[in-house]
Amino acid sequence: MSFFEYTEDGHVIAEHAGRRAIDTQVPMLNLVPGAAITLTGYSISWPDLWKGTLYYQTRQTVETVPGVFADYFGCSTWAGLVEQEWGPAEAAPNNLPDIAIGTVPAGTDYLEVWVTLTRTVNPANILDLALASNFPEGLPVKLDGHSCVVEEFGGVARQFEFVLSGTSVLLRRYQSVNALGGIVQPGFLRNNPSGAAGNAEFFYPGTNAPVDGSKYATHGQRIQQLGPDKDIPTHRPPGKEWGSSNNVPCSMDMTGISYASTWTGDIIIKPGFIDAP
Repeated sequence: MSFFEYTEDGHVIAEHAGRRAIDTQVPMLNLVPGAAITLTGYSISWPDLWKGTLYYQTRQTVETVPGVFADYFGCSTWAGLVEQEWGPAEAAPNNLPDIAIGTVPAGTDYLEVWVTLTRTVNPANILDLALASNFPEGLPVKLDGHSCVVEEFGGVARQFEFVLSGTSVLLRRYQSVNALGGIVQPGFLRNNPSGAAGNAEFFYPGTNAPVDGSKYATHGQRIQQLGPDKDIPTHRPPGKEWGSSNNVPCSMDMTGISYASTWTGDIIIKPGFIDAP
């Protein structure tokens, strides 16, 4: 095998085995701008996450004056995200199928991907914090490796990538919630006990989010908080009242609490050849 390096008109040229391997006046990567896939106002969307309801009840005994005690009761409810994985290789109902977004010339073995995206559908909070993103909204971003983690916080993550399959360019989406419960480790244990007079925790199931005492849930957005109140004997969940008709439970209505997310903007994908024919 022979290797030659020389200069020509001030440019460095290297040849290996009879092939020009490096030429500083010729890019090593050969793009085909005329075959670029250009998408304007394109939306990349993820569906809502599986969740149940976390229910806390509290009882505090307070010494109001020396020797005089009173019980104060309270409750709070939260969306509870359960362990889950979504993607193109997952079985229904958490399958996110590939999306074909365009074609490139035969022989393409490289993609230069630029995206300018803004979050146009915001998911619900994790605790009282927005589902964070380090993605610079509204700015052109080159995706080296063709992929991007677009949201990641508190055990929840979302990613998208562009994949070359023959002459087709596919968009793939992924989302997940970890198994240990997010920010508070471990998370909320998914039990639903028969009841207790004092402090207690209950998990109420949702779609694809069953009660399972061996698994955890991540605290999502708060639904409601009541108390602490001295004049309301209990704030116990429905069906678990004890010895009092004066029970005011926290709401478990998650209408309007959705973790669906959409990013919208412009995408430019230029095909290329790493070793031009």
